[in-house]
Amino acid sequence: MGMRRLDAPSRAKKGRTWCGPYALATVSQLSYESALDVFKRVTGRERISGVWNSEMDKALHILGALQRFSVTCHDYDTHSVFVVENGVMRMKPLTLNQWYKRRKDKGGLYLLNVSRHYVVVNGNKIIDNQKPEWTTFYKRKGKGSYKRAHVHRVWKIE
Repeated sequence: MGMRRLDAPSRAKKGRTWCGPYALATVSQLSYESALDVFKRVTGRERISGVWNSEMDKALHILGALQRFSVTCHDYDTHSVFVVENGVMRMKPLTLNQWYKRRKDKGGLYLLNVSRHYVVVNGNKIIDNQKPEWTTFYKRKGKGSYKRAHVHRVWKIE
């Protein structure tokens, strides 16, 4: 599947955004406020300032059923590498940069949880609420690039 043409989420009001609703709005092409409303229904909370992976699962499956897209979820253990530290072998989650290089569908649309933050990767582009425009993955520099953040969950959107 090739890269999809996705727009950054629209906003009715200026102000702070949260990464979970922003990522959901991006993959579903809803407005940011509509994605917030979905999370309010899923969580039962009136104020959303962060979401758990289980809440993201529910929201994605609700919207997927309504909008006819499918979601495949992978936990971090499917995106891990073995490392030896002090003579002990253990599994360590991949960094976002390692995951990006190893992913199978290079043109696919993915929503990722990386070190308590949500980002969306579409082909070779990445977006999140901190840098709310599509940026080429390798041109994204600085603290907000999340390239060294560990991947904890990956949702493939088809």
